[in-house]
Amino acid sequence: MPVFLASIRKSIFSGAGLWNWLAVAVLVLHSPASGQSRDSFPADSLLRQAQSLQEQHEHAAALPILRRALDLARRSRGLYHEDQLDILYHLIESESVRANWEQVDDYFTLLQSLYLRLYADDPARLESGLARVGDWHADALRHGLDGRTVPHLRQARRLFKLRLELAEAAPRPDPGKVESLRGNIRIAESRLGLYSLRDSGTLHEQREQQRELLLSSLR
Repeated sequence: MPVFLASIRKSIFSGAGLWNWLAVAVLVLHSPASGQSRDSFPADSLLRQAQSLQEQHEHAAALPILRRALDLARRSRGLYHEDQLDILYHLIESESVRANWEQVDDYFTLLQSLYLRLYADDPARLESGLARVGDWHADALRHGLDGRTVPHLRQARRLFKLRLELAEAAPRPDPGKVESLRGNIRIAESRLGLYSLRDSGTLHEQREQQRELLLSSLR
């Protein structure tokens, strides 16, 4: 099973759930109305419905409910609110089961944006979130999930660099982690270089073929 999917399932279906892992919101741009409890928040009700369907492996039925929950959370709590994280991981779970990898990638892109905004002042949570997004790109490359090798390599490199900055800025940097991230960056850049050379060779071939066709037409 891909690492990112195993991690999502562990977080979603564990007894503690993702909320305990995330704990309390760090940044709240739009707070709920005074007196509004978690139980009265409509998106939570939709999420519970979707969870019940997912537990019955009814992922196709769960997806539209989760999309409504995400839209409601964004409109009522703001574009950058922690409530979206749990919903997004449930969306990724169901889209992954259905192998809708393009949609999975879109949701991970949104997750990355949320992590960067929510946890700019919390390096530990930011690094943990970026690592989970990185797992997606690594698994997409490892298993050839959507055939988009170069975009995933670029995103993986960017995430490794962001995580390296966080690791190096830590009060007590972990030498092993720093060196591992540096090694991953070198691997990503090396592979990108190989693809760049291959693409350059292909472009050169195409130009030579066009040149030959042009010359033959002039003879």
